[in-house]
Amino acid sequence: MCIRDRLSTKEDEVRLYRIMDLSLERKLWQRLFGLGTIKCCSADKTLGDFEIKNIKDSKNVKEMISELVEEERSRKRVSSREYISHDMDDDDDDDFLGAGIKNLSNIDEESPEEIAKKKAEEEARKKAEEEAKKKAEEEAKKKAEEEAKRKAEEEKKRKEAEEARKKAAAEKAKAEAEAKKQQAIDDARKNAEEAKKHAETSKKTIEECEKTEKDLEKQLEEFAAKKQNYDAKMAQEAEAKKKNDAELLEREEKELDANIAKLKKEISDTNESAKKESDRILKESNPDTYKNNALRPKAPGMKYTHYAPKGELSIVEGDRLAAAEKIRSLVAEKKAQGYKTAILCDTDNVSLYDDGVCENVYDAGSKKNEITVSAGLYSLLRTCDDIGAQYIYSESFEEGDMGYAIMNRLIKAAGHRIISC
Repeated sequence: MCIRDRLSTKEDEVRLYRIMDLSLERKLWQRLFGLGTIKCCSADKTLGDFEIKNIKDSKNVKEMISELVEEERSRKRVSSREYISHDMDDDDDDDFLGAGIKNLSNIDEESPEEIAKKKAEEEARKKAEEEAKKKAEEEAKKKAEEEAKRKAEEEKKRKEAEEARKKAAAEKAKAEAEAKKQQAIDDARKNAEEAKKHAETSKKTIEECEKTEKDLEKQLEEFAAKKQNYDAKMAQEAEAKKKNDAELLEREEKELDANIAKLKKEISDTNESAKKESDRILKESNPDTYKNNALRPKAPGMKYTHYAPKGELSIVEGDRLAAAEKIRSLVAEKKAQGYKTAILCDTDNVSLYDDGVCENVYDAGSKKNEITVSAGLYSLLRTCDDIGAQYIYSESFEEGDMGYAIMNRLIKAAGHRIISC
């Protein structure tokens, strides 16, 4: 049997057959932890008595050691005492009777009294052990009962706590369910009230829309009636205007015909006066030539340009805008050379010469009313003489019978200077 010290590296070894007695000691705290101390009475001279402290299942360990000791003592034929010389070697049990043991004395046999005494001690020991065992079992039983009772109480408390927790959770869940239910009821009531208000508002809106629709239908009917009256009135006014326009057009045509006849008469009178004047001048200047009728001009302007201004007159023919552009170019050129210029144009074209370069721009009348051109042409040419215009540029007026007559005079006054563009 080997005994080690836990706190050091020292090891003590004792032969089992040298153990004389075993006892078990279990203090209160050891019993609580299931421990015990085995006290060994040994005949070993080196170790002596020793204790095996705080071992688990100490009772079974003690009985196991006791059985091993008895077996070893029987095997070694050792009774109550043993004598070992100082030179005895404690080697392995197989070498005990051999080389390891030098001197082993015989052991005396026990006397009957000793045997009886030992037997009584053994019985007493066994009885004590049984009592101790019984007591330990009772204590263990009591401890187990107390432990079971304690566990039962703990289980009961746990169950009560669990029940209380479940009850609290159930009450909480119930309260939450009630709160949710109440909230749902409140929400439903609120939604119902809002729906009711919305329905009332919608009804009111529909009524207002229906009223508005009726008002619009009424206004539409009134508008339709007014439109019908307006259309009838406009038709009447249009008819009246058409009649008035027809009458006005008829009057204007009559006035135009009268003016044309009057102008033709004036032209005829002018031609006749011019013929007489030219005959007079010709007769006074050269009576012999005058007698030759073949040499006399048949109409004023055919030979003598009595319409011709003092300045050089040129007629510019072509598209309205192109003619205006050409005249502006000629005026700019002559003005740059230091000459004074004048322009004769249609009423609608006066604005085409408002470029800051052209000056002395005269409205010669409108091509739409050629009488105005014929009436003012001679006086405009005289005005150009009055301002001292050195170069005069005129637009062409070739439109209608009156236009040809005007252009005939204008071409002769220009000495047949015509610029095409």
